[in-house]
Amino acid sequence: MFVQILAMDINLENYELCLPIIQKAGVVHKIDFSEGLTLPFLYQMIQEDGVEFVLDCVNLKKP
Repeated sequence: MFVQILAMDINLENYELCLPIIQKAGVVHKIDFSEGLTLPFLYQMIQEDGVEFVLDCVNLKKP
């Protein structure tokens, strides 16, 4: 089974904060990070034929 993760955030620093954990887990090659707004990208994916995906939203904001 091929698994690819698309991680999106409006701030690259959030990804960089988690990068050491991702590297330690050995899955950095499976994650494609994109900086920007999520909804326009999701609308585009829904319009494309033959694209299958699972959507999980995680909000890691902490006070």
